[in-house]
Amino acid sequence: MPDDVKPPSVSCIIPAFNAAPFVGEAIESALEQTHPPQEILVVDDGSTDRTADVVRSFGTRLAYLHQRHLGVAAAMNAGVRAASGTHIAFLNADDLWRPEKLARQTTRLVERADVDLCFTQYRNFWVPELAEEEGLHQGRSLSQPISGWSASTLLTRRETFGRFGLFQESAAQQHVELVWALHAAQQGAIVDVIPEVLMDRRLHPGNLSRRWTMDDDFFKLVRTWRDFRRTEKEASDEE
Repeated sequence: MPDDVKPPSVSCIIPAFNAAPFVGEAIESALEQTHPPQEILVVDDGSTDRTADVVRSFGTRLAYLHQRHLGVAAAMNAGVRAASGTHIAFLNADDLWRPEKLARQTTRLVERADVDLCFTQYRNFWVPELAEEEGLHQGRSLSQPISGWSASTLLTRRETFGRFGLFQESAAQQHVELVWALHAAQQGAIVDVIPEVLMDRRLHPGNLSRRWTMDDDFFKLVRTWRDFRRTEKEASDEE
């Protein structure tokens, strides 16, 4: 990044629901960034476990927001509304950023002012309880670097949400960021994917997305996108 360019300030938003076993590691990975976020906002979506205790153990290094259980989209939107940074990044409570993640992306967005949504590659890893499943996937697509539009790899300018709107809270919860990114791209957003693994996605028994299948969840996503566009058109017609 040029010396005369002010580095972007990043708000890291971590939506969390019953994430006590993992959220501490996620927070640590945000704190260990070589380009540290200006703030870390953990939005607790009505957890009933020890998530609040784990988050509060970090003291003033982050902000803790609590809401009743409304779903991940509502938690992400609450984080965006509360954020003060010029840029927004999301980190799922069970995922981990690699140390250079924000540095690579902020540099890219300074170099490429035309880019609206910046994603990176990520790699899956399995918890020990799923060792057998991990073995089945060795050498297959789930064990290779992935360039999907994952919320945990996204960095965007805060103004992007003013242009393309917030996350659709009625969308299928596991497809929130995909529906939003598709909507933004359809509206003209420039999407860039850094071809480098900068996030590790944890696969565990409570992680529904690890069971993604093209013949099932893919078509659910297509239907969700269709319904989102239909709702958007109806709202526009009413205006």
